[in-house]
Amino acid sequence: MDEIQQLIQLHRQTKFKSERFLDAFLPEGTQIRRLYDSYISDLNTLQQNFTSEATLSVVKNQLKERLLLMVLFLNTGESDFQEKHKAYKECCRRWSAVQVLLEKQNWDIIERICSQLLRHTYQFDLTALRVDILRFLRNNITSFKNTDWRADIIKTEIETALMLLEQENYLEDKLAGFKSKYTFERHDWTDAHMEEVRFIAAKNKSLYVQNLCKKIEIYHFLHKGEYLQALYLAEQVLNYLEHKAQYKDAIAECHFRFLHTITLFHAGRYQACITASNELLECPDTGEQVYFSLQFQILWSYLSQNLLADAREQVQLIAGHEGFMRQSPRNGELLSLCGLYLNFYTYARVPESWPEKRREALVTLQQFKVLNTEKRGMNIAIRIIEYLYALWDNHQSAIFDTEEAMAKYRNRYLSQKTHGRSYWFWRVLETIPRASLEAHKLSAMSQSFQAEIRTTLPASNYQIGGVEIVPYEALCDSVVETLKRSTYKR
Repeated sequence: MDEIQQLIQLHRQTKFKSERFLDAFLPEGTQIRRLYDSYISDLNTLQQNFTSEATLSVVKNQLKERLLLMVLFLNTGESDFQEKHKAYKECCRRWSAVQVLLEKQNWDIIERICSQLLRHTYQFDLTALRVDILRFLRNNITSFKNTDWRADIIKTEIETALMLLEQENYLEDKLAGFKSKYTFERHDWTDAHMEEVRFIAAKNKSLYVQNLCKKIEIYHFLHKGEYLQALYLAEQVLNYLEHKAQYKDAIAECHFRFLHTITLFHAGRYQACITASNELLECPDTGEQVYFSLQFQILWSYLSQNLLADAREQVQLIAGHEGFMRQSPRNGELLSLCGLYLNFYTYARVPESWPEKRREALVTLQQFKVLNTEKRGMNIAIRIIEYLYALWDNHQSAIFDTEEAMAKYRNRYLSQKTHGRSYWFWRVLETIPRASLEAHKLSAMSQSFQAEIRTTLPASNYQIGGVEIVPYEALCDSVVETLKRSTYKR
């Protein structure tokens, strides 16, 4: 779907403040209106209405600009100033009106609008807009009748707002440091940083700053593996935003609901995570990025519970969505990797399916570019599935020749403390050559490693972003079954 189609869909889903606006912006009988009507009825009529490609290109650009302008006149019910994002949109509209009135020197109207806007910037924590308005007042102070707008007062207000803006920028930067990583391993983050954030929270009571601090604290708990504390804090914040906050912030509430699903997952409450994710998916304002993040969250929850049939359906649902092609290359690779694991677990017990599935896997394994760079993260999952498919492929040399390399890889990238279950499953795989590829020997020789897997909580392994895709207990069973059914070729 191109930009014009997306904008037309938005306009058709949301009513204008007056139906006359459509005819005013796109008059009947004009080329731009004919193009608009073609997008609604039948795109095949474009060639009939526009025989010249150059003309069509020009009219498309005109339509796109006109549709963007029309967005300002959609009836989104924002005039009541009850919700932050809607209040911000209305403030921006009125601030734009001030710039137009400035050309005409309508100072009485400008003074009234600026007075209202300043009040709203304090009410909804719109700090950057407040700075712009205060600077405008300072530069034009002699034009206003309001005696409360003295130069010394405005100077103090600007300094206070700039200091607040600096704190907001600092917190946003720290939060981005967590959100930009696919792992909660942040070597640059310490308890001292968290204390600094808490100090800012204690000094600044604006809701926006408090929300930023709480988000950082939730990531801090996840970073330390304190999942129940993260879950408790997320639920506390959601309750406060719903019942006690001084204004409604739908975007912040959506962010915390999303964080809540993450904390549920890491706390091992997988079914609750699925329920909360599905509830959030029903919200009309859920964007495409959040949509796929939630769908992946549901997928991981199915995998963590060993509900592999549900997981396979979830993979197909994600891959079949029209917007998935617009997602990051990492998401595409991650979904392919999940498919490889599910195929191994499902088909390793069905010998007649081996040749076809192995061929598919060999092609897929060559396509991992992004995940391969995450050496202490998803690269581990790739190395594991490569080994499992080599085991499935019946070639003895592919197993024995990698024994030394696997030990070196473990020493370099895996640790018992950080990687938990992945570390112990890796030790199980290292035992296969020493067990001479015999199932009963492997079961006996890897007994202690498998016991460690069973006693290590799954959540401890997800600190680094979901290395364990299919539960290792299930994979251990599949490995044993594969060894029982295979006749290895040298």
